[in-house]
Formats: sequence, structure tokens, C-alpha cells
Amino acid sequence: MPGPVLITMKRLEKRRRLGTIHSINSLPEDLIIEILTKLPPRSVSKLICVSKVWSSIIQGKHSTDFTGQFLTLPTLPRLTGESIFFGYEPVNDLYKVFSVRSIFDEHGHFVSGEHHVFTLGAQKTWRMIKCKFPHYPITQGICKNGVVHYQAWSFRPDKTSHVVVSLDMKSEEFNLRTLPDCVSGQYGTNLVIYNGKIALSNDSCGGKFDLWVLMDVNNQEWTKVSVSVPSWNDLVGKDRLCCRGTLSTGELLFEPFHIPYRYFIIYYNPKEDKARRVDFERSGDHWRIFLDHVESPMFLPRNVTV
Repeated sequence: MPGPVLITMKRLEKRRRLGTIHSINSLPEDLIIEILTKLPPRSVSKLICVSKVWSSIIQGKHSTDFTGQFLTLPTLPRLTGESIFFGYEPVNDLYKVFSVRSIFDEHGHFVSGEHHVFTLGAQKTWRMIKCKFPHYPITQGICKNGVVHYQAWSFRPDKTSHVVVSLDMKSEEFNLRTLPDCVSGQYGTNLVIYNGKIALSNDSCGGKFDLWVLMDVNNQEWTKVSVSVPSWNDLVGKDRLCCRGTLSTGELLFEPFHIPYRYFIIYYNPKEDKARRVDFERSGDHWRIFLDHVESPMFLPRNVTV
């Protein structure tokens, strides 16, 4: 069966024979977009120089799925602790980078925090934003439906508590989610997406995992879900694994807590109660999993440093 690129080229050849194409700029916009979407992103960026018409389509608002660039962000004055979060704001189709920087005293006690945002393609400098909740991030962030979530220590005058921070990409406001009592203060809990909802999961050496799922964000209601992966000893042995959440297929994915010589991941289908292992050739000492990754970079203005 012919591939999509071959089908598109046959359409072009047919139009050329019929005399409906006199130059590359006479191609209908929908056909140009179809051609671009069939090409690898790195190839698309080279076609900006074809003509002004092609350049405007590739760099237009509705064609940001084609390709992207690397951007060097302006530097901020260095502080003791800094966490960077990246998110997408779907209402205005914007990508934002957030910096949460913590200030500690000479004894290592938290004093205050600074919060900045950088909107890709729309500004040249960081903007400072306010946060009513002093906190120190302790995990990486997960962006879901225009909100970045991450675990943190919350510092209040009366106590220090373990929380989930939710940062709205559009309003740029912070909210704190209280953790279940049996989870609060524990180390080794992973922030994941479970069937489209924010959840916390423990690590395990025996294939039994507990997930606490945030079922109701407004009322902060958490529901416990227990998972027991079959054939664990045959698949994993005694290695400790952590849960990375669910895929769009409904499968749960697990990876080693410590990077082994031969990296592998475990897929578990709860509906069929079946698990499988996938091994990878080791190349480097750092691995990071992105679930349901879709390449959707954007073009940045020419007046930024890349």
C-alpha cells in the first residue's frame, strides 16, 4: 500500500499534467500543509526559504506542529535552589517556562521564594509573578490540561507539610493540594497521570503498587487503587521499580528505580491482567520516560537567540 507522501506526490503530478500548477506558489494552501505534515520536522524548517508563501504557512499560528528550534533563555541571578517547569497553555496556544527559586539562610532553613515566567515567542525577559504559598519543589512537573503539577514542601508559620502544587498556565496562579494522611511526608512517592487524573504511586520490589488518585480536585478527594503485577519475579526479579502512570492504551508503565546495566520497562494491562517486559540497549547513564509523547514543537521569532 503506497505511503502518504507517495499519494501526495501523485496528486501533484496529476495537477501538473492537467495544467493547474504553474509554479510552486500556485499550490493550494491545503495541499502545501498536507505536504508539510508528511515530512520530518527537521526537513520542514529547511523549506522556509522556498518562498514567502511557504514561509508564512510554516511559521503561521495554525501550523506549529511542523518543526521547532532550541531557545537559550535569559539568565536569572543564581540562588541556592531552582526548579524549572515547562507547560502548554491551550486557550491561547502558548508555551511557558516557569522558574521557582528558593532562598535559604545559612542554616539551610527556607526563607522565601521567587517565581518567574517566560512565554516562548512572546517576550525577551522573565516576568516575576506572585505566589501566596511559600514552598520548595521536590519533584519534576507534569502538565495536564493547561496545569502543571509537582510535589513540594509547603512552609507555613505553624507547620511544614508535603503537598501537590498546581500551577495554572493561563492565570499563572498557584494552588496547593493536601495529600492523604498515609502518603504525606513519605519519600519515594511518584507523581503520575493515572487514567487522565493526577495520582501518587509508591515504589515496589514485589510488584504490588498503591496509587492514590485525585478524583475530585475541588474537594481534594483521593481514592486508593491497588495494583498487583503478575509474573513479577520472572519479569523483574528483585529490582525495585517505580510506576510512571498510564498510557493512552490503558496500560501501566514501570521502570527501574536505579538504572541497571541493561535498561528495561514493564507494561501491565490491567484489563487482561498481563504484563510484558521490553529491554533496551544501554547508551548513556541518564534515562527519562515521556508517556504518550507527541512531537508538536513551535517556531520561534527570528529576533530571539537560538
